[in-house]
Amino acid sequence: MTVIAKKTASASSWRSIHFATTGSVRRIHDWLETHCEGRWHLGLTGVDEHLATKFGNVQFENSFDKQRFKAMFSSKATQRRAAYHAPSVARSQMAA
Repeated sequence: MTVIAKKTASASSWRSIHFATTGSVRRIHDWLETHCEGRWHLGLTGVDEHLATKFGNVQFENSFDKQRFKAMFSSKATQRRAAYHAPSVARSQMAA
């Protein structure tokens, strides 16, 4: 998932973050239900012309929840997790 932009709503203490994903929005919803301590709202704002990429935003009451969400779903975090779970050359040679 790609975090496109972030902004804080000035009229309230809620924090908003915009995202784009080719994955399941249900996965995001389930993660929010499981990991957020404060209230949150997930909204879809559109899809691309091929119906592959979904765009939306998540509003957080708690700034810690927003930071945790970014740590989990930002493109940099996704790349770090993929690199961590990729088989290393040493492990590949040991298996051979």
